[in-house]
Amino acid sequence: MTVKANSYPRPRFLVLVGNPLIFIAITTTMRYRIRTGFLAGTALAQINESAFVMVAMGVSLAHVDQSNLPLVAIVGLITFSASSYLILYSHQIYGFLRPALRHFEKPISHPEEEMADATTALPQVLVFGTGSLGTVVLTRLQEQEIEAWGIDFHPVAVRRL
Repeated sequence: MTVKANSYPRPRFLVLVGNPLIFIAITTTMRYRIRTGFLAGTALAQINESAFVMVAMGVSLAHVDQSNLPLVAIVGLITFSASSYLILYSHQIYGFLRPALRHFEKPISHPEEEMADATTALPQVLVFGTGSLGTVVLTRLQEQEIEAWGIDFHPVAVRRL
């Protein structure tokens, strides 16, 4: 039996399932929760307009057969519309899949928990720019015993405080 080069089934809609799985793998490696990876992956589970540009360039350079244009257009339309619903219902979908996904969760501390602990140490006020006006504002806030931080891109201005 001979098999033609284009007769095998193509994973046309792998983007909808593959992106969340890839993001889950990446985010759990970075010590984030599976929920974070799933929600980020569902938000990005579509091909974007650059795929259309790349395929059009490939056709114009004769690297891609023109018969692939309808396939890319259909996959684009399906992923655009399906990802809208994935994003809209991502929390409900995660709630449904949570029992199966929680087996892959690593029992380690997560950056979200560390960030939650760090938020208690944040100041009451952030002043962006520590030029003449920012310095006056910071001085007045300190006189009123209000904890404030000055943020500036210029290192000399920051050291001056």
